[in-house]
Amino acid sequence: MKLTKITLPSLTYYHRFLKDDGSIFRIQTTKEDYEQLATANHIDPNYPNMKWLSSFAGHYLPIGYYADEGSQILVNLTGQTIPIEKDELWNNELTLKGVERVNKFKNGFGI
Repeated sequence: MKLTKITLPSLTYYHRFLKDDGSIFRIQTTKEDYEQLATANHIDPNYPNMKWLSSFAGHYLPIGYYADEGSQILVNLTGQTIPIEKDELWNNELTLKGVERVNKFKNGFGI
């Protein structure tokens, strides 16, 4: 699959919550709300009938795009932005090593 290069987008901030049925719900938040979690008197995020699990920041890329993050490349083939090594992309396509890394992420193993 040919990927399209884009400029690295700014960070997006999220909270993750656990639903009663065991599934995970993710909602976008603000940089300020995310950063206040690092303060001594922070307020845990809340959402009706759900338990807060964690918060995170990341670069969101549309499916079929990649961006150079400096030390690595970020790609999105499946709806999830995944970091790969620079040598895992050649001529706007993943190398075999890059495909293997993306498949590990898809199977829940990560890097």
